[in-house]
Amino acid sequence: MKKHVRGVLRRFGTFLLSLVLALSSVPAFPIEALAATLDNDISGLTTGYNYGEWKYANNVISGSATGSAAGTCSSASSQTATLTMTNNKSSSAVLSFEYDKPTLAKNGYVEIDGMKVTSAGTYSKEVQSGKDVKVVIFSGDKGKNTSKIELKNIQLVVNASIDTTFAPSEFGGSYTVSSSSLPSTIVDSEFTNTQISTEAYTLIATPVDGYKFIGWKSSVNGFISQNPTYTVMFEENQTLTAVFGESTSPVFKVGSRYYTDLNDAASYAVESNNNQIILIDDGLLPAGEYEIPAG
Repeated sequence: MKKHVRGVLRRFGTFLLSLVLALSSVPAFPIEALAATLDNDISGLTTGYNYGEWKYANNVISGSATGSAAGTCSSASSQTATLTMTNNKSSSAVLSFEYDKPTLAKNGYVEIDGMKVTSAGTYSKEVQSGKDVKVVIFSGDKGKNTSKIELKNIQLVVNASIDTTFAPSEFGGSYTVSSSSLPSTIVDSEFTNTQISTEAYTLIATPVDGYKFIGWKSSVNGFISQNPTYTVMFEENQTLTAVFGESTSPVFKVGSRYYTDLNDAASYAVESNNNQIILIDDGLLPAGEYEIPAG
């Protein structure tokens, strides 16, 4: 009985070895990974990806692809990471963004909408409803090599005629606005400009001594950027202004709103059911009493 069992086990082991050798000679076919959703706060834009590492924060998408080094039971490999940006608005819209110079490993590349990019630049294209634009990163030669890129100031805007009202800053500084149809103008009194939503404005904020720029404040979307020089398109009628604060003041963020007063930030956090108050700029907290609500 024991000899019979040993014989069966020997034949079974031979069969397994033959099967492994046979399978190793079969060409390998890539298996498409399930797409993951990349959360963002850009109205009407859905972002998802296959492979790689993708992150979104403050209207910046950073992506990278990293290959694998050879291991005990595996050979070195490369990786291709794909980001898919889909227009989910009910009509066509212009997708635009800026991108930094990509970091490329040997033989790595980045493609935006089918075109390889090797330096910093801008992208803009009218995308039909339900259609998408792909960003592809190839890690490079087989092995633990990484290629990466950052996309920033991402916007998806429908084509419409928009009235934008520019209001002067209350204190602490001034700003200028310009576009292809509007000469550079210092905003020292309120005025309204009408132009197509897919035409961008360039905003430049300048604080006076003792103050710092806090952000661009929209009557529709609250604070939309902290960048003193900012390029933006609007698809809704709204009023915009630049907000400044004392240079020693800390700046807090709750949702899309900025505050220099911690109690005001805490009050809005409770009102909006938000459990995070984020310090986005250091400063000296003035003497006084502060209450951080439970939760």
